[in-house]
Amino acid sequence: MDRLLKDIRYGVRSLLKHPGFTALVIVTLALGIGASTAIFSVVNTVLLRTLALSAVGANRRHSGTGQERQAWAGYSRQLS
Repeated sequence: MDRLLKDIRYGVRSLLKHPGFTALVIVTLALGIGASTAIFSVVNTVLLRTLALSAVGANRRHSGTGQERQAWAGYSRQLS
């Protein structure tokens, strides 16, 4: 545990001695996190939600009584 605290102190001292490098590290991390979030948002919207809606449409084609089909058609219209 003592060794870990010494390593942390050394790391903080090194970052404080080199503020340009510290800024570069922070900017790089911020850009990486932002890019990952943006890519996930696009993939989620385009692929994952599209697949979920396709599955709803596939379930709608089941056979059943006339009342069941009417109830399901009303439900699927509410989703759209």
